[in-house]
Amino acid sequence: EEKMKRAFLTLLGILLLSGCVSTMNADEYSTLKIKILNLETIVKEQDKRINELQQRLSQTEKKLEEEVTNRFLEAQSKLLSEVSDLKKDLQLLQSKFEDIQFQKEAQSDLQAKTLEDINTRLSALELKIKELESKLEGYSKGESPKPNKETQANQTTTETPKVSTKEPTSNQTQGAPEKPKEKLTEADLYQQAFILFDKGDLKGAKKLWEEYLRLYPKGKWVPQTHFYLGEIYFKEKDYEAAILEYQKLIETPGPNPLKPKAMLRQAEAFLALKDKKAAEILLKKVIKNYPGSKEAKEAETILKRLR
Repeated sequence: EEKMKRAFLTLLGILLLSGCVSTMNADEYSTLKIKILNLETIVKEQDKRINELQQRLSQTEKKLEEEVTNRFLEAQSKLLSEVSDLKKDLQLLQSKFEDIQFQKEAQSDLQAKTLEDINTRLSALELKIKELESKLEGYSKGESPKPNKETQANQTTTETPKVSTKEPTSNQTQGAPEKPKEKLTEADLYQQAFILFDKGDLKGAKKLWEEYLRLYPKGKWVPQTHFYLGEIYFKEKDYEAAILEYQKLIETPGPNPLKPKAMLRQAEAFLALKDKKAAEILLKKVIKNYPGSKEAKEAETILKRLR
């Protein structure tokens, strides 16, 4: 386009010169030539300005493209950083939530155990209070405490001393009859067994709990007694006996907070006996019957370890 302009101006100048040279004098010719030179100069300046504008436009486009790219990369980097921070915050919140949930479950388990212990102690106290009230009522009526059948059989019934040709009994040789032993109440017997178990005296606790079952086969703490007998057998590594005691608790009608623990302990006992299949069945049963419980989580952990 620029070349066409120059050619057009040159041709115009030639035509003007050739057409008018014969009729022009020297002054007119020189004036026309100056004008043509001026036009060429203007065209050159315009071409130069166009080139400069094109260069500026090219540079501006390049700068704009670089700036847009840089801003895009900066925004992208910022977004990625924000997303990463949000993920970290989310993980932190999830961790805190799990900690709170674990603490809540642990506190709930502790509260349940404490509540069970308190109920046991309250029941024992109630039985003691009733026993004391009945004794006080007897004393207020002027009655003396009645000895049991065993002590009645051993006591002498004579009020005045009599000469006897028979050899004296062990009670008589001591000068006075022994004080009769009082029969332990249901609450006292269970509580004494629990105290021995808590102290680590497994044999003593086992003996008292077996006595409890013999004297109170339908007692209030029969299910708990079977559970703790199972614990004693488990610690003694008599796993088969432990499984049977836990089963007696599990088969007891109605809910009991020790049932999931008993079922979990049965699974552990079967694992100790190398019966993996029976253990897996019981672990899945714990998860199904007691979802969300501490025992269910322990069962899931054991199952993962077995796979």
